Amino acid sequence: EKALAPWPANPEVDYWIGQKISQMRRFDEGAVYLRRALEADPKHLPSKKALGQDLLRLGKEEEAWALIKEVQEADKYDVETYNLMLLHDQLASFETLEAGQFAVRMKPEEAAVYGRQVLDLLEEADEVLGAKYGFRPADKIVVDFFPNQQDFAVRTLGMPGGLGILGACFGNVISMNSPGSPGAMGTKWESTLWHEFCHTVTLGATRNRIPRWLTEGISVYEERQRDASCASKMTPDHRRRILAEDGLIPIANLSAALTAFSDGDTIGFAYYQSSLLVEYMIETYGAKTLRAVLEDLSRNAAAEEVVARRMAKLAELDAAFAIYVKKRAAAVAPDA
Repeated sequence: EKALAPWPANPEVDYWIGQKISQMRRFDEGAVYLRRALEADPKHLPSKKALGQDLLRLGKEEEAWALIKEVQEADKYDVETYNLMLLHDQLASFETLEAGQFAVRMKPEEAAVYGRQVLDLLEEADEVLGAKYGFRPADKIVVDFFPNQQDFAVRTLGMPGGLGILGACFGNVISMNSPGSPGAMGTKWESTLWHEFCHTVTLGATRNRIPRWLTEGISVYEERQRDASCASKMTPDHRRRILAEDGLIPIANLSAALTAFSDGDTIGFAYYQSSLLVEYMIETYGAKTLRAVLEDLSRNAAAEEVVARRMAKLAELDAAFAIYVKKRAAAVAPDA
């Protein structure tokens, strides 16, 4: 209100609100503000592009592509929309496989090899994880497999790059590197897809109001529950870091550590620590309590307050978890 007082039709105000909310992966709410910005100025290209990106991540593709095409026609030098329209043309060559509320898109030659397995895994994950965390998606879930890692990056980030990211989930839209592509880096696609669909469940259960460390921790934990051979495990480096003084990352800093892109080792450790933290929370407080935390978060409660009310204050949780995880690390190859 203060920002709009001198100029009620200023599109930048709602544009920046929409941008910041969308950066927190709350795309449906971000889209509301971006639409307001376009009501104030229908020609505001940044709002139009941002809204198109949000709608792509919400699975509302028809409107999304129309907006992105409008931006490209108005600004031929916009690199992001140029990349996205190349992606649009690439997706047109994909085959769509459907079962229930799932739509899987991949190259026809890949669909013939493992397309049915993808649908089977998604339906299994929906049954197992949906029952466990109390959320079953009502809308269509779109899963794209990209044999070209750069197409995956454009779908995920809007720009080429992103090597090292195996999959990405925006809620009802999941992007994957195809198992035969360099971007898959020799990993098992079933484990990655299970991880990403777990995000669909936890994001949906909390209306996207979940701290990054908690949604990633649950996904890695559930990967390990399904197939321990593919999930993060106690490596010698992880063990040394856990047993070192101040080696553990405080819970308050875990989400930031998960995006410490200049330090790949810290990112890997943060994923593993988050999963062990979730395991500790379930063992100590029970799966029902964790589910209650997700329900509280869906009402837009602050994560620290929810955890303190349902489990313990963050400082107490940090201290108790440190004892738990150090004992676990010390038990691994104690005589080595």
